[in-house]
Amino acid sequence: MKKALVLLAVSFLLIDPCVSGCGHAKLSTSFVEGVITLDGTPIDGAVVKFSPKSEGGGAVYAQGQTDANGRYLLTAMQGGGADKGTTPGEYIVLVTKKETRQLDKPRESMGGGPPITSENVDVLPKVYNDVRAAKLSATVVTGKNKFDFDLDSNAK
Repeated sequence: MKKALVLLAVSFLLIDPCVSGCGHAKLSTSFVEGVITLDGTPIDGAVVKFSPKSEGGGAVYAQGQTDANGRYLLTAMQGGGADKGTTPGEYIVLVTKKETRQLDKPRESMGGGPPITSENVDVLPKVYNDVRAAKLSATVVTGKNKFDFDLDSNAK
């Protein structure tokens, strides 16, 4: 009987590790959505990142990915869990999209592996994924938030 109780207690802790004090408090997040377009055309498969403008303001890093209609939903990334939306605060918004392109000529790989035949390249202007340039920004408030961004293919 005693063995069965110990076994039950151990299995309970394995099923729900937070019972033993995981220390991850649930974030108080606000819903954030939007649409990303390039010259008016929705971008499919772009990664949208909200990066806090400053530390200590309560804002937390969050990201989402666009669908075929360019629509994204943010998810805050903190600790061991993820919460829908993000916390209110000031954010720099970064957008990137990479595509795999075949190389005209294979090139030698570092470390003597097989030749490299493709590479991942940015298909959006680099300025939209540069924290120092900070082309896009957003202020998330409590409640529902919608941020649409139309990127310019000629942006520098």
